[in-house]
Amino acid sequence: MAMKAVTRTENERRWRERIMRLRCHHGSLTSFCEKEGVTVEGLKYWRDKLNRETKALASTPRRSAFVPVEVVVEKPQQVPGGLPDPRWAADFVLHLCGGAR
Repeated sequence: MAMKAVTRTENERRWRERIMRLRCHHGSLTSFCEKEGVTVEGLKYWRDKLNRETKALASTPRRSAFVPVEVVVEKPQQVPGGLPDPRWAADFVLHLCGGAR
């Protein structure tokens, strides 16, 4: 029976799962490796490699997708009677319609 090729991602996923199982294992490293069918050297290699990658990702500064925005609301000038200045209202309507004076 031909062996199926394992992708790098699949291999890393398997080793991550194996290392998670190791954390719950109460026996020796040697007994764990025998149970898993891997060598102690192989397990140490992958444990160290994945730890380095995890630390490198954790130390990489992340840029926020958000930028600070300051909203400034200008109060329209009032004319007698409490209504806004008609020029302001006209500019506002033109702005909403994409026009210009």
